[in-house]
Amino acid sequence: MKYTEFGIENDKTLMIFPGGGVYWNPAAMPFVETASKHFHLIVVAYDGFNGEEKDAVISDDVLENSYEHEGNCAAAYIKEHFNGKIDVMYGCSAGTWMLLETLNHNGITADTVIVDGMPPKSYPKWWAGSISNIIAGVIYKSVTNPKFAERVTGQKWEDIEKKICTWVTKDAWKHFCKADCGYKIKYAAFRKADMHIWFGDKGTYDRSFRKISEKQIPAGVCYQMKVVKNCGHGGLFSEPKRMLKAIMPAGNHEKRYVI
Repeated sequence: MKYTEFGIENDKTLMIFPGGGVYWNPAAMPFVETASKHFHLIVVAYDGFNGEEKDAVISDDVLENSYEHEGNCAAAYIKEHFNGKIDVMYGCSAGTWMLLETLNHNGITADTVIVDGMPPKSYPKWWAGSISNIIAGVIYKSVTNPKFAERVTGQKWEDIEKKICTWVTKDAWKHFCKADCGYKIKYAAFRKADMHIWFGDKGTYDRSFRKISEKQIPAGVCYQMKVVKNCGHGGLFSEPKRMLKAIMPAGNHEKRYVI
């Protein structure tokens, strides 16, 4: 796991957890260039999906607990470099699970958390192995299948192609899918920050995720849910000014803001 920082002259911190199968450069670079004028950014790159360390894959000894492992690493980094406190945390897709895993640690605090396009539940634990390998194979092929990718994400292929790591190995996808099996989302972390949940209104992913989330999130948990108009799964990275315009009022605890 690697962390890259930008805008270190700024006081307010913003930590970004990209989605699974996504490397921040070039996926989040337009946003990084825009937001680093206002925030001290910390951008996470995951093992197996890091463009600077393409051969790095989560080792077998932590594979079944890889979300926990990555969360441990991120929490340790925050404690060492930021005294355990981040002002705003933003996660997209599977990156939301990494974010919540990190925030769930003792000694880690955040003022505002934004989970964008969060998958509301994991695969069944018994899928780990042959079934998760089949899913990984489908994903491995679909990341270069424009029609399939456009349908599920609600984005244009020209935007998707800039974000998805087409160079990721099949083994990395197998590890990623196996880690999903039986994983328990750390909803308890919702109680540690001002929580915002965003979903796009385009593509099968976010539309289905939003319906399921309303049933999965435990009772008594406070959060704001926003539907991002004319946007697909993780699509805000393609609109850096719009994304920043939404993050800033959320980070200031404003209750009414438009994305």
